[in-house]
Amino acid sequence: MPSLRFTGEVKKGQFVPDDAVRWSAALGKLAGRRVLVDVHREVKSHSSNQRRYYFAAVVATVAAWSGHTKEETHYFLKKKFLPSPEIVLPTGEVVEGEPSTKKLSSEEMSEYITRCIAWAGECELPIPGPNEIVY
Repeated sequence: MPSLRFTGEVKKGQFVPDDAVRWSAALGKLAGRRVLVDVHREVKSHSSNQRRYYFAAVVATVAAWSGHTKEETHYFLKKKFLPSPEIVLPTGEVVEGEPSTKKLSSEEMSEYITRCIAWAGECELPIPGPNEIVY
């Protein structure tokens, strides 16, 4: 049976699922069996507003200053400020993967943007704030 994923809240020490009917049906199918339950805090993906601001203000400003394309600038910023994942090949060889902003949480994206802006400040390159940019 494939694993199932449920969201909900913990209230007074009890899990309260967002979809109680589906939760009950899943538990009914597993009655009498041992199960493994992983519990972790739900992490919100970064917002489209964060992504738009990053590309319209941070990437565009650094690209104009450096003379590189927006794609090259985005790649540079990712390599400079995000960890590169390690990819292990079947041979055991470990290669460095490309960092990505796609799976960053809202909090992680904010931290990443803050690091990019701080670096730009060190280069005496002011980055417009969210209220100063037209998307």
